[in-house]
Amino acid sequence: MTILHLSLIDDVSANMMSMKYAVNHPYKFESPASAFSASLMQVVTCLFIEITNDMVLIMTGDTLAIISNFVSLVIIASFDEMIYQSMKDESFRVLVTKEFTSKVFVIKHTTSKKSHFTEQSDVFDDEGYLRPLKVTWASRTHGNKCMYTCYKVLRNFYVSVYFYYLPFIAMIICFIVP
Repeated sequence: MTILHLSLIDDVSANMMSMKYAVNHPYKFESPASAFSASLMQVVTCLFIEITNDMVLIMTGDTLAIISNFVSLVIIASFDEMIYQSMKDESFRVLVTKEFTSKVFVIKHTTSKKSHFTEQSDVFDDEGYLRPLKVTWASRTHGNKCMYTCYKVLRNFYVSVYFYYLPFIAMIICFIVP
């Protein structure tokens, strides 16, 4: 239970950061909802893989079946990485390398309580004015408010339940279910 959980935490965390980036920097995307949705699907997939793993481990009594099912779920969880590794000759592969993304996806806006609404970022809007550093609820579009609310709900679940308690919940269920 814990091994798969630990291997998925980095994927979930990275995709949660991507969701936040898409919500706080919608002007950088042709379709911020598509960028947000791609990361959301990855987070939900990781969550379902982990829940499926916990259920399989709880309900399977045979050791060989447990190992076989675990390996199958690990392969499913790392399928996107296998696809990435197989794209050695693709010209668009450079778009997802760490060198490229670290330069392009620089955080320019925040929802932090430490920033003040009068602070300006170094990014200009369409009219030539500097964009505000702090992203406020009032400055968001209706669609962006929905995405931000979805992000905050998932973030609270991630911090309060997924990160710490999901492996323990699965272990407790093992003792409750005969």
